[in-house]
Amino acid sequence: MDGRGRHVATGSSAFIRDLVVMAVGIVIVGVLLYGGLSVFAGLGSDDDPAASAVTTSSTETTVITQPSSTVSSLSTTTTSAPEEETTTTVVEVRPPSEVTVVVLNSTGTSGIAGALTTSLSGAGYQTLQADNFEPTLDQSAVWYLGDFAPEAAELQAEFVSDATIAPYEGPDLGADIIVVLGASYGG
Repeated sequence: MDGRGRHVATGSSAFIRDLVVMAVGIVIVGVLLYGGLSVFAGLGSDDDPAASAVTTSSTETTVITQPSSTVSSLSTTTTSAPEEETTTTVVEVRPPSEVTVVVLNSTGTSGIAGALTTSLSGAGYQTLQADNFEPTLDQSAVWYLGDFAPEAAELQAEFVSDATIAPYEGPDLGADIIVVLGASYGG
């Protein structure tokens, strides 16, 4: 036998060397591919890294930090994939004296909307006359108009922690924030 067509057994060090060479090759190809895709994804951007991070991301996560009663701003952090760049935007929260609130009662318990209206007024909010709301809600809600989301989050955290927060899409009630007390409201 002349050995043609047969693999000659080499030492284990040759196998390990070949394995390392292959792994390094895979890493190099991966880096080049990722770099090429990153450059390609960055084409057409306005030289604004935050803009390119948002436009090239397939997944975007927004985290809103829950404000305390002493916080005067709401912080939003946005992380975009695949670059893993993080941008932070600080949104100034209007003082209560610049926010108009109406409280509506969707429960059978009389007086709770009026009591919360009094508490909000005492905290400096501009309040409208409390009223009733139908249908009955199981969960309280804080609805906001326009760009009053940070103020709605602050009000919810301090006064109606059981409530959900959502944009308001109904008839004009003359308020920036509408609080609807549901069965979940504990007072």
